[in-house]
Formats: sequence, C-alpha cells, structure tokens
Amino acid sequence: MDNREQQPTPEELIVDHLQKGQCDLDAKQLEHWRSESPENEQQFNELEQIWALDEPDAGPVPAAPSAKDIVAIAASRDADQLAAKRSARVRDARRRWVPWALAAAAILSAVVLRLPGDTF
Repeated sequence: MDNREQQPTPEELIVDHLQKGQCDLDAKQLEHWRSESPENEQQFNELEQIWALDEPDAGPVPAAPSAKDIVAIAASRDADQLAAKRSARVRDARRRWVPWALAAAAILSAVVLRLPGDTF
C-alpha cells in the first residue's frame, strides 16, 4: 500500500496557479514542469490565454441596491409617469376646449357690440 500523497497533474497545477490558490511547493512543481520542454510552456500559455477570456473586464460588480432604494426608484418613476399622464390630460383638455372658448368669446363679443339701442 502506497502512503505517499498523489502528485497533482500539470493541468491541476495550472488551474491552481490561475485561481491564485497555489502553495509554494505547487508553484515550484509548475515552474519545473514548464521548464522541462517548450511544449509544456506552450500548453501553459494556451491555458492561461483561455483562462483570461473568462475573466470579466468590467471590474468589480457593484453592490446590489437595498430594498429601500428599489422602492424609492420605483416610486419616483411612478410619480414621473403620473405627472406625464396629468400633463397629457391637461393638454388634451385644452385642445378640446380652446376652440369652443374662442367661439363663445366671439359670440359674446358680437352680442355685447350689438346691444339694443346702439345704431351704427
């Protein structure tokens, strides 16, 4: 029975290195493996490039907003939408009533100008 610990594979050493979770002994084993042949170095470089493709470029992820912030944002959006609807209703009412108000003003003006007893 073999009581010795099983040696990690080169791939395991590379992944540990890329995850920044490598101990000094593993780092030395990886360096030794890389220096054994140009093919090993090429395999390491290829895996390192593939690993880099998966890393986010945007930097750290911002913290999630609190429930209070979400409610405040939703309330402000609701208030903005409500104000826009009110504004549209007022604008529509003006469009409907302005012609009638002008017609009524014209009629009143004509009546006032044509009061009985006035002759032109």
